[in-house]
Amino acid sequence: MSTKIGTRPQDIPLNQFLGEMAFMDANPRVVALAQKNTGMTLNTSATPVQFPNTLYDTHRGFSNTNSRYTVPFSGDYMVMFHVNILSNSNVTNVGVRVDGSLYSNYQISDTNHPRKYFTFTGIIPNMLAGQYIEIHAYLNTGSVSMDNAGNWMIYKM
Repeated sequence: MSTKIGTRPQDIPLNQFLGEMAFMDANPRVVALAQKNTGMTLNTSATPVQFPNTLYDTHRGFSNTNSRYTVPFSGDYMVMFHVNILSNSNVTNVGVRVDGSLYSNYQISDTNHPRKYFTFTGIIPNMLAGQYIEIHAYLNTGSVSMDNAGNWMIYKM
């Protein structure tokens, strides 16, 4: 029996194909869930939002040290998060970054709020195994406190 799908050099091994198909045919599932349990200060530098409490992580992709999730498998991922930003009269920006760069302008901005609850859901297609996702936040001017409430969930599509 052949061990590859097809006969050309770029064709993939049969066991890799069957593994990818089994994973793709499954319903979307949570692969990671982290929670904020510490406050932090935001300023004009885009800073990774800290989610130091990992509740669930199927492939140990969360790093509590640098607040990022490294994807274990290539494919599409859905990112969901919510965070609270306290008293602020400046523009607050919260966004998703892939490998350190803002992903496709996935950013939420708001201004003049006493307390803002930022919620985001988006799909990041075509992630490669080993790439990482971060949630970053910053202000246009000054500094502001972010409280300890918030969650970050990652689904494999």
